[in-house]
Amino acid sequence: AKNGVKTLILEKHTVPGGYCTNFKRKGYRFDASLHMINSCGVGQSAYKLLAKTGVTISYFELGDELTPIEPDEVRFIKLPEISRLINLETNLDYITPGNIEDLETTLTEKFPHQADNLRSFLKDVKKMLKFFMDFQRAGTLGKIKVCLTRIPTLWKAFGSFKGTAKDLLDKHGITDPDLIQILTELCSFFALPPEKLSQTIYIAGAFGYYIDGAFYVIGGSGALASAVAETFKKFGGTLKLKALVEELLIDEETNRVKGVKLADGTNYSSKFFVANADATHTFNELLNVSEEYLNENKKVSKFIQKINTRKSSLSAVICFMGLNLDLKKRGIEGYETFISEKSISWEEQMRLIKNAEFEKIPGIPLTVYSNIDPTCCPEGKSVVSSIYLADIEPFLELLDPNGERGERYFEFKQKIANHVIQKAGEMLKIPDLEKYVEVVEVATPITLHRYTNNRNGAFIGWQVIPEQQILNQIPQKTPIKNLYIASAWTMPGGGVSAVMMSGEAVAKKLLKKL
Repeated sequence: AKNGVKTLILEKHTVPGGYCTNFKRKGYRFDASLHMINSCGVGQSAYKLLAKTGVTISYFELGDELTPIEPDEVRFIKLPEISRLINLETNLDYITPGNIEDLETTLTEKFPHQADNLRSFLKDVKKMLKFFMDFQRAGTLGKIKVCLTRIPTLWKAFGSFKGTAKDLLDKHGITDPDLIQILTELCSFFALPPEKLSQTIYIAGAFGYYIDGAFYVIGGSGALASAVAETFKKFGGTLKLKALVEELLIDEETNRVKGVKLADGTNYSSKFFVANADATHTFNELLNVSEEYLNENKKVSKFIQKINTRKSSLSAVICFMGLNLDLKKRGIEGYETFISEKSISWEEQMRLIKNAEFEKIPGIPLTVYSNIDPTCCPEGKSVVSSIYLADIEPFLELLDPNGERGERYFEFKQKIANHVIQKAGEMLKIPDLEKYVEVVEVATPITLHRYTNNRNGAFIGWQVIPEQQILNQIPQKTPIKNLYIASAWTMPGGGVSAVMMSGEAVAKKLLKKL
C-alpha cells in the first residue's frame, strides 16, 4: 500500500492480528499470546522492518510518564531481563540477564566446573548468530558471499545443521542439569524440548534475545497489530473485518487464482493473492479444484501432499487472571518466571499433555504483564497469565455430539482455572490468592483454532524439528502461479519477528512483479 499498490486485507475476526490480539474484561486487558519480541531496538531488524511500513516507533521505560500513543504508533519497552528460573528440587534461582555478555559472566561464575564448556558453546552460538544477522542484512549478491565465506566454518561447528539443541549442548560437554535448564528454558517458546528442537532455531530464536534484546509492546500485541493496520489504511489500503475467505477461485486452465469467495458470498479478484494463514487450511479447505487439475498440476498435488505429511506444533492452554492485588508490593517484581518443582522427561510431559492432566505437571510458568505495562490494568491491580503446552484431541472429546462447546467443555476450563489459581498462589506464597481474582479466562486449543483456523490450534506453525527447517521449510511462493503464503507456516517460521520477515519477503517479491 505504501508503494501505491491497490491492496485489500480480508480478516475473519473483528480485529486484525491473528494471535497478536488483546481482549478486555472488567477493566483488565489481556494479551492473547505475546511474551517478548527481539530486534526492536533502533536500527535492529524488526525496527527497520516496521519503519519501512511507515509505523511510528517510540520507546517507554518504567518510571516514565505515560503519554498518549497515536493510532499508528508502536511503543516498545525493553525488558530488563529475560526471565527468572526457579527449580525447587535443586534450589536453583537464577535471573537470566538480557544480554549475552552478562549471561556468560554470571553463568561461568555460577558453574565454574562448566566454564570452559560454556565459553566454547557460546562462541559457536555467536558465530551462528553473526551469520544469521549478516545474511539478513545483505542484498542478493551479499547473501551469496556470506554463505560462501561462512558456511564452511559453520559446518565444522554445527555439522549438517540437522542437529537438535541437545546435540549442540552435548557436543560442548554441557552436562550440569541446572545449567542445561537455564540454557534451554526458552525452548518452551517453540513448543519443544531441547532433544527435539532444531539447533538453528534454538540459536536464532532463543539466543536472539540475548544479542538484540527482548522487548514488549505497551498496549499489548493487539496494539502492534492495530498500529500496522492503521498505517496500512493511512497509505490507502483497505481492511475488511469479519470477512472470512471461504474459497480460492482457481482458473484451472492457467493455474492461477482468479478470486476469493467470502462466507457471505462476496467475491474479490486480484492480480496476486497472499495467504496469511495456515498452509494446510489454505490448500485443503479453501482450494476447490477437480481431480483432473491435480493430476495435470503435479507440483500442486505434491505440495499438498508435502504439507499434509508435515507435523504441526503443539497448541496451548492459557489461563488469564486479573487480580485486585499489586504483586509488586508482595515482592513479585519480575515479568517472566518459570517455576518447576522437579524435572520430568519429555515423554512423561507428553503423556500428561495427551491426557490433559495439567494439574500433574510439576510447576507453573507465570507472566506478570502489569509489572512492565502500566496500561493493562488500573493501578494497584495485576494481570497474570500462565501457559501450558496442550494437544487439541482431549478437548475435541469434550465437545457435544454436534461439535459445540457445552457443559463438559466449560467445566473442564473451570477445572484448569482452579488449578492455575491454586498452583500460582502456592508458588507465589499467596495462599489466599483466590480471593483477589476478579477475572479469570481460559483459552484452549479449541479457542486458538476458532479464532485463527490454525491446524489443531498450533501456536507456532510447524514443529520446529530439524527435518522441517532450513532447506525443508515451506517456500513463500506456492505452485499456484499467483498465490503466496506469508505466515508462521512458511519461511522463516513462527514468532512475531519471523512472521514480519515473511511478510516483507513476499512484499518484495510482489513489488518486483508489479
